[in-house]
Amino acid sequence: DPNGSLSYVAEPVSGLILLAIDSRGGISDNTLKWLCSQASQARANGKQVIAMMHHPLFPHITGADLFIDTYTVGSYETVRNKLINAGVNVILTGHFHTSDIAKDWNDDASKAIYDINTGSLISYPCDYRMLTLSADKTTLGISTSSLTPTGMTAEECKTWLSGRLISIAKAKMNNKAGAMATYFASQINNIATFASNLFILHAEGDENSSGDRTDIATEYTNYKANAAYAAIFNYGGITDASVYSILDDKSNYGETHEDQTSDRSLSITLPASTVLNEAVTIPASGWATYCTGHDVDISLTSGLTAYTVSAVDATKATLTEVTKIPAEEGFLLKGAAGNYTLKPADSNVSAVTNLLKGTLVATDPATVTTSGKIWVLATQSGTTGFYQYTGTGNIPAHKAYLVTGASARMISLGGDGDATDIQFIEKGLGNDADHPIFTLQGTRASSLRPGIYIQNGRKIVIK
Repeated sequence: DPNGSLSYVAEPVSGLILLAIDSRGGISDNTLKWLCSQASQARANGKQVIAMMHHPLFPHITGADLFIDTYTVGSYETVRNKLINAGVNVILTGHFHTSDIAKDWNDDASKAIYDINTGSLISYPCDYRMLTLSADKTTLGISTSSLTPTGMTAEECKTWLSGRLISIAKAKMNNKAGAMATYFASQINNIATFASNLFILHAEGDENSSGDRTDIATEYTNYKANAAYAAIFNYGGITDASVYSILDDKSNYGETHEDQTSDRSLSITLPASTVLNEAVTIPASGWATYCTGHDVDISLTSGLTAYTVSAVDATKATLTEVTKIPAEEGFLLKGAAGNYTLKPADSNVSAVTNLLKGTLVATDPATVTTSGKIWVLATQSGTTGFYQYTGTGNIPAHKAYLVTGASARMISLGGDGDATDIQFIEKGLGNDADHPIFTLQGTRASSLRPGIYIQNGRKIVIK
């Protein structure tokens, strides 16, 4: 990772990229961007991607963070969404010492990811997993087996773990209950044992089909019917949602983020490996803005030239020609009107100096900036440039825009270019009375004399 974390990328076998993520203390924005770029680039080149990190990617149990603050990677929703959208469908995790596989989705539930959580050989149930990738790299098979620790039977190991968990549970509940701990001492002992048995059930996996599930569920129902026990459950943060999340082997984060996944034996269908062929259309003006989730090499597409915006003053955007563009960067394309296919870059792409902001999804302008103005590419009265956006519609996906405090009617292009484009918003750019008036030479008119002027892209004749 060029950003300083211990994350790295490897290709252990041809066509399979392993994304190793350093999750200590959370993942920085720059590291996450680099990881996603590596993943999306691998997918764009027809390769499969499997990720791994220490912390689970998302909660497998409802309310798990009440028991362990560091249960998941920091800002897990953001990390989850970006990895999924970059093409990661499987991640191997640890930390929680369970044999649990969970499935989750990105925000719009259009793409999914499996988090395969595995313990260690020195913690019950002493599991290890075997992953088998099919020859065509479209199926990942998972099988789970257990080892018996040296000098300890599996049942002895389970008893040992139970004792440790009971101690931890009692300490947590006593801490929460405070002065009431002594009064509730016997109940706390019983609930600590119950919590230990519940976690062991989770550690073994496939809780919903376990022979112990019914007994533990009945025990929970009986405890909840007793006011003293119910009070301690409340103090300890143990809720119906968290208990039944384990008993039913589900996380309860809404219908679109709930799945009952087999924990010990599973076959995962991976997305087909397809090389990136991303289509882009250049309109009649000959200019377009674009943004993609992949690193692209414009030199591989005949007839196109790409630019970034390296500077903006009151009336002009300075363009700099570029060949390779990093993922998620907004950029300008110039070419004859027609359809083109963008190709992935064949190596890491260096950062570029760029004031353009790119969109991968339709973006609400209200969420873009709290200061400055949004300028979008448009063609008015035959002149293409950046015009201030004052409409109410979203900025479309795979476009780019500027944010600046300029007050000109239009920001023209200088440097390597002299014009640009957007394929939306001809209306909503403001009333004529709000726009300054210019002479035909392009200077702002301080007073009006007989002659021809331009205001908001329209010709005005003063007689």
